[in-house]
Amino acid sequence: MSEDHAFLSAIMANPADKLLRLVYADWLDERGDPRGEYLRVQIRLDETSSLDEQFQPLKARAEELRAGIPENWVAALDGPAWCVAANVVHERQYGPGGAESRLGTKHFAPGAKLYVVDFFWGTGGEDVTVVGRHRKSKRYLTLTMKAKHLANWRAELVYSPAVIREITRSWEFGSPRGGDAAKARAEEIVAMYNRNGAATQPFVTRPPNPERGQPKEADEG
Repeated sequence: MSEDHAFLSAIMANPADKLLRLVYADWLDERGDPRGEYLRVQIRLDETSSLDEQFQPLKARAEELRAGIPENWVAALDGPAWCVAANVVHERQYGPGGAESRLGTKHFAPGAKLYVVDFFWGTGGEDVTVVGRHRKSKRYLTLTMKAKHLANWRAELVYSPAVIREITRSWEFGSPRGGDAAKARAEEIVAMYNRNGAATQPFVTRPPNPERGQPKEADEG
């Protein structure tokens, strides 16, 4: 683990520790990294009343600096976030009348872990927005899919900056994102889908391959 990553991981574990942020800011300043100034400005903003004459200039500077800083890094600064997690169904019906079956979906491997970050409640939650690693590129992908193609719904605390960024864009779980209210909202959503017959299936250590037979089952942890 790099020293930069170690600092960020420590901040994610202790998002309220201002001293840790200042130490990280010093480390970044020594390397000419603008993220150091961003951390200092954010700390000053937190300590400044919105009625103070310094508040708006500080806010403008923070926004200026943020424009040149990776979104994933900014997303990680406030710690982990509660979200709904699920797995892609191993096999799904496909084609007219469901005459065919396919493993997983077009973009996600069977059994792949996805984070459900938003819900189309106007259609009863039949469609959801998910974040997960593409079955071929392995890069994170955000898209809309059918909730019926997901199994093993559960609430989880998320530490991945790439996923946290998408969670905070939806506001489904509220603020603070790692607090009890966010956890309760995630659990409420999970309970609703489970009451409506969400699928369950064995957890797997690797996606099933038709040439290898059945996927290997894993402990749920």
